[in-house]
Amino acid sequence: MSNTSIGQSVKGSKHCVQKIINTQSLKERLDQQLGLGSIKWLSPLKSEDYREYKLNRSPISELLDFNDYSFWPDNQPQWDAIGLSGTTLVLVEAKAHPKELISKIAANSPESISLIKKSMQETFNAEYPNASFEKWINRYYQFGNRLTFLYNLILLLPKSKFDRVILVLLNIVEDKTHISTTLSEWKSHYNKVITELTGRSTLNNENIKLVFFNTKD
Repeated sequence: MSNTSIGQSVKGSKHCVQKIINTQSLKERLDQQLGLGSIKWLSPLKSEDYREYKLNRSPISELLDFNDYSFWPDNQPQWDAIGLSGTTLVLVEAKAHPKELISKIAANSPESISLIKKSMQETFNAEYPNASFEKWINRYYQFGNRLTFLYNLILLLPKSKFDRVILVLLNIVEDKTHISTTLSEWKSHYNKVITELTGRSTLNNENIKLVFFNTKD
């Protein structure tokens, strides 16, 4: 089982994230937009052939030192970018056009599916009980599992060296490499998605940063 995605991309959100993290002016603009101070980005770095990581795989696992991932199967999500700002862990999920938000649960084993649904249901019940859990599983599964990771990592903070975890939902505005989405199209789409996923009109969570970013330097 591979624990990384390696290599330079030429289009879409993967290409855009690689460009942002490895272009000083764009990186500084993203750091400023996030408002977390200067971020040390651990991935995807050009010097590491743009590797992406899962949190429970070496060398990221040793660096972060979260020891309890019992809420999820061993095959964890792979993050588009991972960064550190002091004692804040920054996890990035990037999209280049709205259709990328649509996904369903893809696990195969009954044990994995059961654990995923259990953890996602617990997160849903605790944080977003007025929304639609069916949408978490069958329409916006990837978004839902990122919210689940955020919720569980926050629970683990007292036993970690971090005091905060930030989930960055990074949306590329006017991506010229694949499918272009305007800022107004993004905002209109998220108005619908956030309502369906959370039962609220806004995310209303200080640990989630919804970012719209144009890579034009």
